[in-house]
Amino acid sequence: MHPFGRKLLRVGVRAPILSTSAAGKRSKKPPGILSRLVAAADVMDIALYLWLVHARATLSTFFGGREVWLVGDRSMDDVLIKHWNRGTLSRGAVTLIRRIVPRFGVTVWLEVEPQVAMDRDGDFALSYYEELHTAYSTVAKWFGWRMVREAGKDPQAVHASIVEALALPGSRPDARESLGGSL
Repeated sequence: MHPFGRKLLRVGVRAPILSTSAAGKRSKKPPGILSRLVAAADVMDIALYLWLVHARATLSTFFGGREVWLVGDRSMDDVLIKHWNRGTLSRGAVTLIRRIVPRFGVTVWLEVEPQVAMDRDGDFALSYYEELHTAYSTVAKWFGWRMVREAGKDPQAVHASIVEALALPGSRPDARESLGGSL
């Protein structure tokens, strides 16, 4: 157990997005100044990276005369969800940060039921995965994520659903096919 009862930083693939102490009930105690500073540093780190990637893509498009597609994960959204759930960022702050930081045009959330996630990972109690699912469900509605439900689908069906969810209105069919082959 961490001496402060929670993990402040997320390191590695198996580290929790939510603190293990948050797996039960959300604390009503307001976060301290140190927690808020860590939240700000956490957000600024990823925001700076996204601004640099966005600037490079813009320059490549402008000077290279070619279309640039950026494909990534939800890293900024993951950090915002973690801090909103911990209470170190308000919903207003989360929404403001997400508006000013470059983001992807389409975000797809592969929704996995809490029991399935627990059986797959086995790192935490079911209550942790239920809380995580609730937090992501809430934020998915705020940000208009496209959702792909994994429940009972084989990998090929999940892949097809993701490719379909990524298809932008008016996009070329050949672009979708090439995108589908690279997932």
